[in-house]
Amino acid sequence: MSSLRKMKIIRNNVDLEMNCYLEIIEYFKDNKISQEEREIWKNHSLIELMRFLDRTRNRELVTNAIILILSLSEDKSLDIYIDHGMDIDHITDNDKKLLIKNLISEFLPN
Repeated sequence: MSSLRKMKIIRNNVDLEMNCYLEIIEYFKDNKISQEEREIWKNHSLIELMRFLDRTRNRELVTNAIILILSLSEDKSLDIYIDHGMDIDHITDNDKKLLIKNLISEFLPN
């Protein structure tokens, strides 16, 4: 599988959105592709998505595809809270009860 292949977005495809996302996922599943090749593919794919947006105005598909590409191409987590917080096993029972009480009051209707 070569990174020189380009993303193919076929407009008259019934499952256009799903096929677009699957193509991205399948590409990133291939462990034989170097980081440099991935970067080239990513850049070509972003250009192709912009062309597709210009032709179709399908903003939702393009936005989600870009988010997926960027998420899969980053080595570090894009979740800024991944290293924050405490392990649940290190919280006292009283603190757990207080946390649950606060969550219930915040998210459940009175």
